[in-house]
Amino acid sequence: MKELLWFLVTFALLYLGFYILILKSKKSLQKYKTSREVTYLVKKYHLDLDKINFKKFASDLFLLNDFILSLTVSIIMNVTANIFLIIILAIIIIVPMILIGYSFIGKHYKRKENEYV
Repeated sequence: MKELLWFLVTFALLYLGFYILILKSKKSLQKYKTSREVTYLVKKYHLDLDKINFKKFASDLFLLNDFILSLTVSIIMNVTANIFLIIILAIIIIVPMILIGYSFIGKHYKRKENEYV
């Protein structure tokens, strides 16, 4: 039960922060187009940001990042109190989840982009 609470609280706070700081402001949303995550997805999957709904894309990317971070926090908070092990475990959990999750998002939006052509 404690793990679920950690997950839900972390998920809600992170998404609320993303929503307020980036999705609500057009200026911040424009700056987000040049972020490393978006640049990575554009280069790797050859996405054309003009052909997709960027606000929806950013929202989906935030949900994915939020899920990854929340899951990592909820797992790590219950494993150990040793800071060195926490950092190592976080890297071991986060890196594969980012690579797998970004590949799903990239392929999904590439398919959507091709539908609108």
